[in-house]
Amino acid sequence: TNLQRLWLEDNQLTGPIPAELSQLTNLQWLWLSNNQLGGPIPPELGELTNATQIDLERNNLSGPVPMELGNLDTNLEFLGLAQNPSLTGTIPQSLLDRQAQGLLTITFDGTSVIGCEAQRVLPEGYIPGLPLTVTIQTQPETGTGSYAIEDQPPSSWAVSNVQGGVFDSGTGTVKFGPYFDANSRTLQYDLTPPANASGTGVFSGTYSKDGVSTGLCGPSTLEPSRSDLVVSKVASVATAAPGEQFSYTLTVSNNGPNTAQGVVLTDTLPGDLALLSASADCTGLSVVECSVGDLTPGAVASFTLEVEVSDTAPAGAIDNTVSVSAITPDPNPSNDTSTATVEIEKLSALNLVINQIDASSCPDMSALVTVTDQFGQSLGGLTGSNFTLAEDGQSLPFSLSTVSTGSSSRLAVSIVIDRSTSLSNADLMNMQSAANDFIGLLANDDEVAIWQFNGNIDRLQDFTTDKALASGAVNSITLQGSTAIYDAVADAAAYSQTATGRKAIVLFTDGRDNRSSRSKAQAIDAAIAAGTPVFTIGFGNADPNVLDSIATQSGGLAFQDATSANLGA
Repeated sequence: TNLQRLWLEDNQLTGPIPAELSQLTNLQWLWLSNNQLGGPIPPELGELTNATQIDLERNNLSGPVPMELGNLDTNLEFLGLAQNPSLTGTIPQSLLDRQAQGLLTITFDGTSVIGCEAQRVLPEGYIPGLPLTVTIQTQPETGTGSYAIEDQPPSSWAVSNVQGGVFDSGTGTVKFGPYFDANSRTLQYDLTPPANASGTGVFSGTYSKDGVSTGLCGPSTLEPSRSDLVVSKVASVATAAPGEQFSYTLTVSNNGPNTAQGVVLTDTLPGDLALLSASADCTGLSVVECSVGDLTPGAVASFTLEVEVSDTAPAGAIDNTVSVSAITPDPNPSNDTSTATVEIEKLSALNLVINQIDASSCPDMSALVTVTDQFGQSLGGLTGSNFTLAEDGQSLPFSLSTVSTGSSSRLAVSIVIDRSTSLSNADLMNMQSAANDFIGLLANDDEVAIWQFNGNIDRLQDFTTDKALASGAVNSITLQGSTAIYDAVADAAAYSQTATGRKAIVLFTDGRDNRSSRSKAQAIDAAIAAGTPVFTIGFGNADPNVLDSIATQSGGLAFQDATSANLGA
């Protein structure tokens, strides 16, 4: 019973094939070709279910092909029956189906054994209410004659677009032929199941050759399509602050058994989240739809959404749910949604900085203020109800407006860059890159002046609206000498009084002064007197105490560990 291969071809063996060969249950190859074996093929050979090759060609076998050979449709790859002139009957349908799938080769004499002259090809399943195409493929015949095909689809399904034939509404049959040549043909018709269709669709058909009819090969039933889609949603962070950005990853997979058609992911963003960007094939802002198209069994598709938390988002959980839908029915809708939760942190502290006061129209006065959270992020979305104004304890009326880059209030900013050798070449390159990014953010009518300093203070570019000139001045700076931060701040503050509109100094330095003739307090006083807040950007081995005090006391803000990337952000 352990024998796996039996090769007896090309001998002079006679008599019938022993039925006892079926006891070789592990047999994989049975080669008996080119002998003189006679009689019928033993039905017991159908018990050799592990067989991959059975070659019975060139013998004297007779009688019908046993239907029990159809039990070999799991592993069989070759079945040789050719050149047995007295062999008759029909190849079992299960073997013909395996042959149609390209898994099995069958040889036989078409004049005596009926094989797969016509093959019905169906899709993997049907969707109620949607059309599908039925294909019938015929093989070339030997010689001339009369050939015809009739195929009967499920009775309640609508037939249309018959190519090469007609639909007989009386019998519910699609008819092709008769034909009087031996050519192969590809015949098609469309079929639409009712919208309420369920269960198995059953087909029956015949292939007629000179009046002798046989069944069509291929599948005769069609099951409803089903696709178990699974969607998941993952946030890149567990917690976020108002104004913070993070991302969601949306993933959908198909557990089968069929291809899912028209797959779409839908994500309705909560009100406190704004969409910044999304993967290709995603559209919409508050309701984002990501189109997958068709998804085969085992396939996976992923998308990314970049979002920003609103500045006024309250503390607590933000739940964001994605859902998946498809044309193909889903037998398990319980995994068609997924929710990701992000905790919004409570604002523990708000910082208000008065950047500039304009008393030129006294008694009417204006002030520029900045509000930041405990993370140093600017807080937007504020209204007049968030502020109070008082003088000597008495409330005063006021109006509030938001001022931003590109507003009607022109900006005049002095960019002051440290060129001393306490910084590295990499630090200088980062400062230049960050300064150029900042220049690029200015409105067309904003003015910018460029300063460099070491032990000496140099104004490289007067106030100008020409961004190219300003960037050229920035790029010309090289490292040399000591550091006179306080003198640079005082000189830039004095010069800022020649400009109109909102004024500011942006100071790029490590904060380590060793050459100024003026003190830090004098530099701060000069900035305050000029109504020009100083925004300090720390590079290299920065001294945070110096940078913080200059910024906060002058009405500006301090940023540490800055690069061109986070400055631009």
